[in-house]
Amino acid sequence: MKRLVILLVIVLLVAGGAGAAWWFLLREAPVDPAAEAAAAPETENKDAIRLRFIELEPMILPIIREGQVTLHLTVVLAVELVEPRPAIEIAMVQRPLRDALFTTLHAVFALRYIQEQGFEHPLVRQRLMQASERVLGPGSVKAILLRHIQLRPPVTG
Repeated sequence: MKRLVILLVIVLLVAGGAGAAWWFLLREAPVDPAAEAAAAPETENKDAIRLRFIELEPMILPIIREGQVTLHLTVVLAVELVEPRPAIEIAMVQRPLRDALFTTLHAVFALRYIQEQGFEHPLVRQRLMQASERVLGPGSVKAILLRHIQLRPPVTG
């Protein structure tokens, strides 16, 4: 009988120790709803960075008059959006947007009138806005920003 009591006490101690070890070491901490709600916006902001500007790579545009390249126009543009968009979405539209703007610049600067008036002519910005909105959607572009412009003669030789 004495052996049975000792055996029962040992089994209870081992089971209690195993239960305590699980409780303190292996069990997941209880979730506090207030702490979870406070942490969610931070992670959401880190995961989905939203940008208002689309910075484009420099574009080198040949200005052609009477079949000859007379100037090279280097332009760096940025597109300001009405509403911020996720960075991943902006990365996906950068190339098509750059292509549309490059094509538009090439078409606009083929006009002698625009070549003489310069980049600041309202028609240039109007056409760039239209091209941007074709790619990004109507009403999504606030402005086309000119970051840098450089004119240089073509290299001959």
